Amino acid sequence: MLIYTNSKEAVEQNYRRGHRVFEIDFYLTRDGRLAAVHDWEHGKNITGENWTGIPTLAEWKKAKIHGEYTPLDIDDIITLLDMYMDIYIVTDTKETAPELITKEFAEIKRAAQKVNAALLDRIIPQIYYPRMLETIYALYPFQNVIYTLYQSSQTDDEVLRFVQNHPSVKALTMWPDRASTGFVEALKKLDKKVYVHTVNRFEEAHQARTRGVFGFYTDYLF
Repeated sequence: MLIYTNSKEAVEQNYRRGHRVFEIDFYLTRDGRLAAVHDWEHGKNITGENWTGIPTLAEWKKAKIHGEYTPLDIDDIITLLDMYMDIYIVTDTKETAPELITKEFAEIKRAAQKVNAALLDRIIPQIYYPRMLETIYALYPFQNVIYTLYQSSQTDDEVLRFVQNHPSVKALTMWPDRASTGFVEALKKLDKKVYVHTVNRFEEAHQARTRGVFGFYTDYLF
């Protein structure tokens, strides 16, 4: 069971299994393009490549993941969105500096507009702190945003005030131990869906559901 390949084959395999929402990891290449990779150290490990520093897009695209799987960039992701009209992509961009966030989402916007600007409505950005919402809004008015709390220093009360004031934040994601019954119920009263990550065992998924959690992120379930 492989995780974090972010490969074309991973998307297609899980589509056949019935999944329709895919979280994809993104990092910028040396030449400023957006690659689907968890991070560049991991990228070297899964491709066996020995790049010096961050690779170019061409170097990334000519590699093979685990010797056989196809690495993707944002243009490939947009092609998949255009091909499979019922899938959604959740972005995991990881960067927190506003200038890098701007570069990443400018790449997403560029790639989508080249094919069909309406595809941006099936891109679901994850934000990691409140001001990131302003940064991405400067590029496109995304109407479905997830607030992922693992990097946030906000208290539960501060989170509740923020999401109440921002209707486009439709869901929140957090570690299972933060998803207390009280916090989950307070978010549900604001019509926000709560997800936990990363859950790979059915038993963990069941425990989360008993606390009112709507769904969960998974690499695979067993």
